[in-house]
Amino acid sequence: MLQLAISTEAADRVRRAGGRVAIDLIQPVGCGKSAEVAIDTHLTGKDLTRYAHATHDDVEVLLAPALTRAATSVRLEVTGPRWWRRLEATLDQPLPGSDACAR
Repeated sequence: MLQLAISTEAADRVRRAGGRVAIDLIQPVGCGKSAEVAIDTHLTGKDLTRYAHATHDDVEVLLAPALTRAATSVRLEVTGPRWWRRLEATLDQPLPGSDACAR
């Protein structure tokens, strides 16, 4: 089971954006690329049927299947300077890289 932690500031930010956030793991494409974590609070029209649902501090968190396979814990927090704050997810495991060049 994936463990989820959300900072107070991140929970407040998600609540102001509608109370729901999706966290995706974007797989690398091409030589030397690494996976990325994408965080989205604009979920209108997005197919969320395969996502795992979790609730933490009255915030609905939707976790992509690839993310639940790649990590055992996720921490959602707000980072960056005061004029450019953004949501960021930290995983307990390093993100997988592309092995496309390992031939």
